[in-house]
Amino acid sequence: LGKIRPGLTLKFNQGLRIFGRVFSYIPSPFSNVTPPLTPGATVHFIDSETGVELPFIIPVGYTLTSISVGSSFNQDAMIWGYFEGFLRTSVGAPVGGSIFYEAEVITFGSSLLDPTAESAHPIDVQITNRGGG
Repeated sequence: LGKIRPGLTLKFNQGLRIFGRVFSYIPSPFSNVTPPLTPGATVHFIDSETGVELPFIIPVGYTLTSISVGSSFNQDAMIWGYFEGFLRTSVGAPVGGSIFYEAEVITFGSSLLDPTAESAHPIDVQITNRGGG
């Protein structure tokens, strides 16, 4: 589980990573399920494989490309993608009550900046509750 996606064929030495977060007061043993954010608060996404908050270090010899994004919100939010500790992209500015899904490669990939994967690179995705909605 977590290593395959319908319609996607992985090549040798490729894998899938899932980064995200679920905000709910419903009790859960999973580390990616946390209480809702208060307006103005910002948190990191969580690596579903390790249960650890990002940043995630892309190892030497590997690249990372975002292939899909999905979310639903009951308050306005802002999602930011960081590379090497610097803002790289806006993943979205969803409004409360919205559902969003993008099943395409988006502009958040390490191969754009290091095509030969010669160095390790930290990446991070953070979400801010903008309130309202």
